[in-house]
Amino acid sequence: MALMLDIKKLLAVAGGALLLSALVGAAQAFTVEQLFEAEVEVSGQNDDARRKAFAAALWDVLVKVTGDRSVPSRPEVQALFRGADKLVQQFQYREIETPLDAAAPAVDTLSFDVGTDVNVDASVESGEPTHVLWIQFAPETVERHLSRLGIALWGKERPETLVWLAVEDGRQRYLLGTSSDTEIHEELVSVAQQRGVPILLPVMDVADRTAVRFADVRGNFVQPVWDASRRYGVESILAGNLTRTVSGGWQAQWTLHRRGNTSSWRVQSTAITAGLLSGVEGVASVLSRELAVGYYGTEIGRTLLTIHDVDAIADYSDVVAYLRGLSLVKEVMVERVNEGRLTVALQLRGNPDDLQRTIALGDTLIKLRDVAGYEPTNRVLQYAYLP
Repeated sequence: MALMLDIKKLLAVAGGALLLSALVGAAQAFTVEQLFEAEVEVSGQNDDARRKAFAAALWDVLVKVTGDRSVPSRPEVQALFRGADKLVQQFQYREIETPLDAAAPAVDTLSFDVGTDVNVDASVESGEPTHVLWIQFAPETVERHLSRLGIALWGKERPETLVWLAVEDGRQRYLLGTSSDTEIHEELVSVAQQRGVPILLPVMDVADRTAVRFADVRGNFVQPVWDASRRYGVESILAGNLTRTVSGGWQAQWTLHRRGNTSSWRVQSTAITAGLLSGVEGVASVLSRELAVGYYGTEIGRTLLTIHDVDAIADYSDVVAYLRGLSLVKEVMVERVNEGRLTVALQLRGNPDDLQRTIALGDTLIKLRDVAGYEPTNRVLQYAYLP
């Protein structure tokens, strides 16, 4: 008789023959869609300015898709910068509005497909930026080059990091929250987007203000921050102190808590953006070491998954669409559908361990272990669908 599993019943079972493992990774996953895009300010639209902008944008993209700030500086990567134009899929100019030209439209857009011969003279003789150049690189081409160089890629499925930030700016002392209307809030969100690092700020409602005080974050007291973070369901917590120095610069001190491990670092800078960027890039460095895939472009054969509790056509559609949307999955082939169980064969750009780590970032599928009468094997991974 075929084994039928009901995940909701399993969660209620205590001490029975069926033993359901805990969810591997309770954190919320966030899909970063614009990993291969970047914007660069330029002082003109001529060929030379465009080539330089392509290289600058590629620097940002390489950091974003690997999570490693050192990648663009590696000797083996320099050839990619020399041929950055060959990696570009499309680009678009947007005019920067200036106070002296208030009558002009706020946005003047010029779009080109790569390969178009565009010869436009520099719009001004000075070096002041006049346009923002948006550039999109070809994902598969960039992935193929990095894979050939043995550089790991960090997929678009990334865990959110909850940021507790204590800001001390002269007499102003506060914890940054989602509704904070400050330059620091705007800059933190901006640099996180630029680096492809999903962040979450506390709402700072009554519950948060009761659980965590400014002094707790400022003094790096771990327990209050951990306790207050439980409601957000994250596994990555970044606690930071941002302090304006006597000289007018900024000192930033950061501590990242991730699955029982702690990393700390600090930086001093003249600009607030650099201090905030140091926190975001520290998170990217830690998470990418854990989640990046070293042979992203290599197909390694089929991996079989059996997903239980797929009871309706809508469930079937949701599961297949979810798997097809994962960065690591190149192809999804349905093997069989039988009495609430869906078995699929996946063609991966990585190995099964990478796949399991990626699935664990979300809450669509829950991994099953030690299921009586249906022992998991290395050949078939067992999951249950949580609609």
